Amino acid sequence: MPSGDVRRQISLRFWSGLAFSVLSGSVFGACCSLAINYALVEVSLSPLFAVAFGVLFLATGAMVAYQVALEPATAGAPRVLLFFAAVLAVSGALCFVLERDWSHGLSRWTKVPLYGQLGVSVSFSVHFSALDLIGRLHEVLFDSSAARAIIRTPWQAKLLAVTASFTGLMYGLIFGVMDVEDVHGPALRAAFHRESRVCMPAGAAAGALAATAAQLLDFYSVEGDVELRFVRSRGDDL
Repeated sequence: MPSGDVRRQISLRFWSGLAFSVLSGSVFGACCSLAINYALVEVSLSPLFAVAFGVLFLATGAMVAYQVALEPATAGAPRVLLFFAAVLAVSGALCFVLERDWSHGLSRWTKVPLYGQLGVSVSFSVHFSALDLIGRLHEVLFDSSAARAIIRTPWQAKLLAVTASFTGLMYGLIFGVMDVEDVHGPALRAAFHRESRVCMPAGAAAGALAATAAQLLDFYSVEGDVELRFVRSRGDDL
């Protein structure tokens, strides 16, 4: 059994790590909400961005499907990967459909679920790309032999996927319901600010909840690993 001092050290590290996770998760979630909404605005208003995002999603979906065709047992979940490839392909097509100059035949409420679908794909891309970049920056800045793993367990990856899907769907639906894409001129900035005032607090709350859950999953994943518990109790960075 660990001594009282060791237990207090472990408790202090746990609660300080949890507090840092809540803070960093809130900031990360708010920043992601801003980036996703900017992307939705650019896809709606700029033919260049609509084409760029559309081609990117279509190419990514095709590469995932091709990888599954080459290796049907990839990751043990070809159906999940094929579903993800289909979502990306549909989102790529929606980028062309939802550009304002090309979507005159669509009503406002017809575009709301389409923006929800597009928001999910953009959110996936933003969340996973941002965390990958953070891990690589950690490797460069701290001269680590291996990048610090932001996502350490399969459950954390699933949690991130669920969070990205939920928040992306929420941002897309809010974007469509508030009809930001059909506002012109100076009113566009005001409409975007109104939407941001709704989405950023929601993103911050979702980020804090997801970061807290990820921290708890990481903590309890080592409960059965005696060696890993000892290393962390000594304050070393594994």
